[in-house]
Amino acid sequence: MKYISLDKTKNLMKYISLDKTKNLMKYISLDKTKNL
Repeated sequence: MKYISLDKTKNLMKYISLDKTKNLMKYISLDKTKNL
């Protein structure tokens, strides 16, 4: 059980960080477009 939950947490963290990166990229590109 411990291993399974560890694996799930790892995957969850991966998805969360991916999502954050995606949002960050969105804001950066929006900002660049605005400056342009």
